[in-house]
Amino acid sequence: MKSLYTQIVIVCVSLVAVTAISIQTASWWLASEHNKSLLQEQIAGANKSLLHYLQVRQSSLVSSSIVLAADFGFKQAVATRHEPTINTMLMNHGRRIDVELMLLTDKSGQALASNGIQLKPRDYRRLHDKLAGNPLTPTFMALDNHVYRLFAIPVEAPVTIAYLFVGFEVNKVLLNQLKDSIGLNLSFVSAKGDYLVSTLDQHVFELDASLLTIDDADWGFGFGRRWETREIMLDKTEAPSVRLLAHADLSAYNDDFKRLTYIIIGLSSVILLLAFISGSRLARRISNPHSALHRELLFRAHHDALTGMLNRGAALDKIAQEVKRAQREKSIYCLFVCDVDHFKQINDQYGHLAGDAVLEEIATRLAKALRDYDVIGRYGGEEFVVGVKVSEPKSRDIGQRLRKAVNGSPIVGKNFSVDITISIGGQLIYPDDEFDTLNEVIEYADQALYRAKKNGRDQVELSSSAMPTKRRVNR
Repeated sequence: MKSLYTQIVIVCVSLVAVTAISIQTASWWLASEHNKSLLQEQIAGANKSLLHYLQVRQSSLVSSSIVLAADFGFKQAVATRHEPTINTMLMNHGRRIDVELMLLTDKSGQALASNGIQLKPRDYRRLHDKLAGNPLTPTFMALDNHVYRLFAIPVEAPVTIAYLFVGFEVNKVLLNQLKDSIGLNLSFVSAKGDYLVSTLDQHVFELDASLLTIDDADWGFGFGRRWETREIMLDKTEAPSVRLLAHADLSAYNDDFKRLTYIIIGLSSVILLLAFISGSRLARRISNPHSALHRELLFRAHHDALTGMLNRGAALDKIAQEVKRAQREKSIYCLFVCDVDHFKQINDQYGHLAGDAVLEEIATRLAKALRDYDVIGRYGGEEFVVGVKVSEPKSRDIGQRLRKAVNGSPIVGKNFSVDITISIGGQLIYPDDEFDTLNEVIEYADQALYRAKKNGRDQVELSSSAMPTKRRVNR
């Protein structure tokens, strides 16, 4: 009996010990795999968040900078090398579009003017050699130990006479905002591995060289390793001048794993309870809900920064969806392009801030004149695009309603009061009228808009052009 009792005790204790160890081992393995998957998702999230941010900033900067490069006064100043005028225009435009760097070089890469940024001659040459051959193609560059997102625009009169370089700085504030969103430390380093800007202090790099060691294998976890580093590829270039690294801090995980190991060895009788508590704590630590910054980036990616309405891409996507729905329902859809008359005169007479206030008020009036399910967005500059489902006889009435909503009363600002009119061109889309892209439809609406402008402005014109058929609408 005593021997049987001993055997039962041994079996029971062994079963409890084996069960506890098995549960703890399984818990550690599941948590480890979950961490691997989560960190991979965080890397993808970091890439997506950065791309969203860059697309929003670049879209606005490119369109604004093209306007400057095409400005007659600016091109005249460049052609005559009137440096005071060029510097003033660069500084004013840089402040208006909120960029830190605006530079102008001649065709050979020699510096002509800037918005106050002082670079070494060799940096101007680097900019020219890297960007002039690929206009409007943005890239990251390190200049004077600062990281910039840059692109080049040729100044043509009509041949290329100079290059305009525009860029905004990627600083520690931005990286910390992204870190709060994705839960990973981020660093920009030079191609040689020199520290440029990071969410980590520079002395951390000096103490731990593994931060610059890229591990291309699966995410690993083990004792003694503090950092796991991966490179995020944003620019598809063969030899980037800067690299973006993401760092996962494994110290918290390693501490937990050591603690669990000691508990298995010394406290097998209570290991199940400790596994539950430790697993809960670990789950709370690795959870990463979407932050306010991430939601803000998504909003900015789809909305115009000035008016708050849909931006060009988002508006055209929405209109394409509504066109497909209307065609399925055998309904008629109308796309309007609205252009503010003589808007440049407002900017010239009252300033760009007044022009911005006018655009905001126009956007408000147009939106109030539409139904909740109609689509409106800022197409670019002083143009708006509107999409409505409507019967053919009512299409012109809606265009007139939009026109009257704008010119019904003066727009009054702090130091100005102006009467505003808009010209509108529209294109009806019938159930059988289908196109490869909405750009084809916009071309017809633009033709009608041109007639409205030509006939005296403050008018609504509908396109009478025939529509292609039996082709699928696709944004």
